[in-house]
Amino acid sequence: MAAVKRDQMGSCHNQTIWNHNSEHIILLIRRETDRRYCFLNHGINKGWWMPFGYLQNGENFRSAAVRLATQRFCNKATVRGLLALHFTTHPISLHRRSLFTVLITTHDDATSGCEEKNVRWLTSEELYAQYEERKLFLLSPDPMELIKQLEQQNTNDIKCSAATILEDVLEPIETEKCESGVHLSSEQELILASKLGKREQELLFTEFMDLCHPATVMNHAVFAKLFTRKGITGDKVANYFRAFDIDCHHYITYKQFLLGLAAMEPSTQHGGISAEQRCRYIFRYYDEDQDGLLQFEEFKCLIRDIRQLKNLPTVEEEVEQEALSSAKVFGTQSSALLLTEFLTAVGQLKFRGTSLLFRLPQSISYYLKHNK
Repeated sequence: MAAVKRDQMGSCHNQTIWNHNSEHIILLIRRETDRRYCFLNHGINKGWWMPFGYLQNGENFRSAAVRLATQRFCNKATVRGLLALHFTTHPISLHRRSLFTVLITTHDDATSGCEEKNVRWLTSEELYAQYEERKLFLLSPDPMELIKQLEQQNTNDIKCSAATILEDVLEPIETEKCESGVHLSSEQELILASKLGKREQELLFTEFMDLCHPATVMNHAVFAKLFTRKGITGDKVANYFRAFDIDCHHYITYKQFLLGLAAMEPSTQHGGISAEQRCRYIFRYYDEDQDGLLQFEEFKCLIRDIRQLKNLPTVEEEVEQEALSSAKVFGTQSSALLLTEFLTAVGQLKFRGTSLLFRLPQSISYYLKHNK
């Protein structure tokens, strides 16, 4: 089998599922009459994804896939093989989840048990085009990757030996130095500054799984739901998502989720390595066009937010004047600001006020305690 081990901490599921080891069946259903794939709308404003279900006692992946496809989505279904096997292990709780992704083919148009508006049959070309045009919001990019893998093989029957094995080992970010002289990484320094221990990380992971289920990453819609619940106004959510989405993949993993929250934690010190990490998030937050530069209008937004947090007037004339004055401290010859110039000026205390930016209204421990 083709094995790929992933060290990212991007996995999620419904909280109740993680009370025991669990096995899930993900169905990639292809209609043979027109080579279209079945997608379901999973929840209001959450996203589209493949149909899925759970293994029952005594079932193997084939019998479970046939049961789910026949009873819930189409009357005549054929199991063609196993496309992928995804293991997720949490070392603290010793829980393990298995996802079997199975190729199902059918000649039937019926999707019993689902409203027509919640079902889409798409060709691979339509899927890619709608995704690129942001007309189709997926829970995760997994369906596109699986369909690409499948169509490259150009065969109806999939051998189990060709299935891709993925393993996510969800290690907490340790903050204790093993021995004197051993330095922590920038990620460890950020977690240490935020005081997020193993227990807090486990609770945040559970929340992440619950919201993202059944996918393994968080899309913008789920992110917006979570941050609105934490007191972030809707017009700011896109900025926060952009700051968290370090790789610009339109999805965030659990590790990115954890580090972003650590940067937003009100008690995280704005000094040293943690301050530099926070400034990187702040820069991405205001870099609306994601060109790696803070244009003057974007910099004005930063100045306006600092003034608002200081209870200073935010009328356009005063914001413009302060932005022009503040821009001089960066020593840039252009109208746009590089990340390195921003980090240097903040680090040398030439530009102040960033400690107020990119903060949660309450501490993470408060949200965990009150289940928000």
